[in-house]
Amino acid sequence: MKCLFLLAALAAAALGATSAIAQLGPAGVPGIFGLAESVTAPSPEPSHPSAVQRPASQGECATSRQPEQCRARQEARKKALAACQGKIGATRNQCLIDQAQSASDHQQSLECKKASDPARCLQFQKAHKLCSAKLGPEHRQCLRDILATKN
Repeated sequence: MKCLFLLAALAAAALGATSAIAQLGPAGVPGIFGLAESVTAPSPEPSHPSAVQRPASQGECATSRQPEQCRARQEARKKALAACQGKIGATRNQCLIDQAQSASDHQQSLECKKASDPARCLQFQKAHKLCSAKLGPEHRQCLRDILATKN
């Protein structure tokens, strides 16, 4: 009788211990108590990605492979942010997209000035822009149609 009682007590203790081990501890790890002190809480995320602004350092461009391009990109970003200062939401996003597009158009025209045939370079860029919505054989046919009419 005493042996049966002792066996039942051991079984109950083992059953209780396994359920306690399966519980999540304070750190979110099963069965490891006291780990919470060594794990720091994550810092709260900002509500909007543009709320976080890293300070633009000149050191970034100094260590870049193409420092001139890096500085030009930083300046274009500053100008775009200044131009879209008072806008919020979708209008701000569209303003930033428009500013980036105008900057890339300006960059492309500068690249074409360096080409051996600047007029042909601009012609190809305009054709690619007009046919950008099409894919595959339709894209190639669109390019052929536009470039053939210009020649």
